[in-house]
Amino acid sequence: EEMLRQALGDLSMQDGRISKRQPSTETHPGAKAWQLLEKIAPGFHRRAAGGQEGHWANLDEAVAGMLRIRNAATSKVGQVEEACAASLAELGNKIATFMVDPASPRVPSFSPLVDRIRISGNFLGVPEGVLLQDAPGVADADPFRRNVVTKLLRDADAVWIASPIHRAVDDGVARQMLGEQLRRQLFLDGHYSAGICVVATKSDEVSSLGELAQDLH
Repeated sequence: EEMLRQALGDLSMQDGRISKRQPSTETHPGAKAWQLLEKIAPGFHRRAAGGQEGHWANLDEAVAGMLRIRNAATSKVGQVEEACAASLAELGNKIATFMVDPASPRVPSFSPLVDRIRISGNFLGVPEGVLLQDAPGVADADPFRRNVVTKLLRDADAVWIASPIHRAVDDGVARQMLGEQLRRQLFLDGHYSAGICVVATKSDEVSSLGELAQDLH
């Protein structure tokens, strides 16, 4: 519900009303919020209960109106979904619905509503009590994901940055790779002077173990 409140807040007008109309330009502060709400409830501005033509009276009325739209996504707002699996492949299939947007824009998407996904188990190489938190980048176009990573960087004990590096780099190249925005955030949170671990990986580009084995040969 917090995500809905934040997105609808970005559609607020000067008098406090919440607009149901699509922002006229992509650069409008509410453009991203509109796109996220359309993913959760396609056609929400035509279907949302309550309010007047073209607007809701206030933020509380807007949130209540969105929650009156009952579909596969909105029915999960505020809930915790649990899944157990015997393998990572099985687990991936079970949580894919909550991570990947549907192919059709008419089908409600769960992904904007997901606050976090927690995976626990006995994993080789991960000491007991250690929490590894995957996070989006600080330059993410989605303002909601940017807020998430800002909070995570503030609370983290250490920062590892995964990068598709395929050759040796020196300290100067590493600093450029971080980007000005990320360096500033790390400095403000006290991580820059404490040291940062850069993980060189190309794992995101491997679609299957068969493909990897072929490349190695």
